[in-house]
Amino acid sequence: MNMNQYLQHLQAGLQDYPENFRNETLHFYRSYFLKCRKEGKSDDEIIAETGTPDEILKHISMTSYFAKDTASERGSILEKSTAEAAASVRSLFRTVSSAAEDALHSSEKALLSLFKNSGKKLTVFREGEFDEITIFCMNGAGIDITSGKDAVISFLSADHGSHNHLLFAENGREFRIRAEEEGIVFLQLPHNMKRISIRTECGSICIHSAEAESLAVDAGSSSVDIDSVRTDNLAVDLSSGSIRISNLFCREASVRQEEGSLAVRYSLCSLIDVKCSSGNISLSMKTDRAKIYTASGSIDAEIEGRFAAAVLETFSGSISFASDISMTCIHCSTDGSVINHSGLPAMRMDTQEYRIGSGPSRVLLSSQEGDIEVTEL
Repeated sequence: MNMNQYLQHLQAGLQDYPENFRNETLHFYRSYFLKCRKEGKSDDEIIAETGTPDEILKHISMTSYFAKDTASERGSILEKSTAEAAASVRSLFRTVSSAAEDALHSSEKALLSLFKNSGKKLTVFREGEFDEITIFCMNGAGIDITSGKDAVISFLSADHGSHNHLLFAENGREFRIRAEEEGIVFLQLPHNMKRISIRTECGSICIHSAEAESLAVDAGSSSVDIDSVRTDNLAVDLSSGSIRISNLFCREASVRQEEGSLAVRYSLCSLIDVKCSSGNISLSMKTDRAKIYTASGSIDAEIEGRFAAAVLETFSGSISFASDISMTCIHCSTDGSVINHSGLPAMRMDTQEYRIGSGPSRVLLSSQEGDIEVTEL
């Protein structure tokens, strides 16, 4: 079956449904086929992802909401109440396959008109109903997340138009949200979430006053702002852009960044692990262990209190390190200068290495080309 046969079969099965719904469904499938063909996929591969026309028509027929267009029920599907729409959507989406991650099932797309931007808030699930949530924000859509009792969502479009919309899907204990147009998704999540996962192409990400056992952010060109968050595990993977973290309480924090700046303030982590290809890193926090690396950029770190170990490395850039020097043993390795403001002597180990202090906290500062500055905090 090719694309034209697929669409003809689907169109025949939708003849008794409202015109708006029928046209939107066919438009989505046609657009999806053309997009996948550009990516080199065959029609058979595309059909394997979306399902056959008969399978999709069966999904649609399973919901009472999409009753066939009769004289008594003729009219716009948008006339249904939000509560009725949500109930119908949730009933249908329980059948969605978990494999439809990058392109959620096409029948979901047909339901988008139920959730066009109106500036109102919608409760999408209750506290305790879902353990995990995944949010996809595409084409410039950003995300703003906080914690509350239930999951409540609203969407502010970039142009305040009425054509913007969100997709929702359920998969076991996971709930999924996808925004495909430019704007901001505002999402309140329950306090007891086990995992929050966020993926964006280029929209901003703001997470504040939130908590979860695990929090993961995977973004392209974006800005990430995390404030007043409690989690066991934080993982941020950013291609380019800035990351600002403040008031984070975390057991393990991992940051991977291709290009951009990172600033961490007023935070407590048992372990923080940072790798950056190009960009400046600034830290002011408490941690037991720190592993900080940037290939091209400077590192400015203040570690408060007693800690076990810290490794700060940059190939091309300077390092400024401050802590309770009386509690540390610092090894400095650089072709540049070592600027010592600690009040303790810097013992020269060889032509490129120095040691400052003899405390239990072990610190390695390494820069191939930049200066190293050590200061008493």
